[in-house]
Amino acid sequence: MSIENHGGISSSGWDPWHGRGRGMGRAAARLASAMMEELDADDDGGLSATESQLSGAAFAALDKNGDGAVSNRELRAGRAAQQTR
Repeated sequence: MSIENHGGISSSGWDPWHGRGRGMGRAAARLASAMMEELDADDDGGLSATESQLSGAAFAALDKNGDGAVSNRELRAGRAAQQTR
């Protein structure tokens, strides 16, 4: 996955989950849920840097609260931000 100049995941970074988050206004939520379900190996409700498979910079851009885990909410926000670019 690659990072945009302003932080977050680039369009190509979302490709493995393309098509799983269809629907008006709900695409980001569905996509984030699909990603979380697939990548959250320890089922703790958040993605660690290892689970996320992101570069350090991309992970840091999504981990807005700096707790070392990317939540479903942070994934949704990252996807929504990417869609508005």
